[in-house]
Amino acid sequence: EPDEVLFCDHYTTIEDIQLILSRWAAAGLHGRRDRLYSIVSTEALSYTLQTQTVRLLLSLAQTSCATLVFLSGQAEGQHLVSALSGSGKLEVSTLDDETLRNVYSQVAANFSFATRVFVSDH
Repeated sequence: EPDEVLFCDHYTTIEDIQLILSRWAAAGLHGRRDRLYSIVSTEALSYTLQTQTVRLLLSLAQTSCATLVFLSGQAEGQHLVSALSGSGKLEVSTLDDETLRNVYSQVAANFSFATRVFVSDH
């Protein structure tokens, strides 16, 4: 559903991120613990916004949350990943390209009937 995915760009605000993280954190209270929440294209977020996202995420109660996935088109320079990895409060793992394609294909097949996966050679 649209309220479960945030596609980031240079115009994304902390309020946009706060909204989806609030929905993720309270998913269990609304019968949505089985949903997948995604924040996509995190490489478009500034260092400052990535730092604010980490602080916000770690400040939320995570007792009723669903699954949350951050997707980035870049492997390097992701403050979000390194900060969350070092927090010790969340399980953070990165996926190689092939695994990411396979996981996304499975997620799309199981959670969305309108999403298709296309792979570019470029």
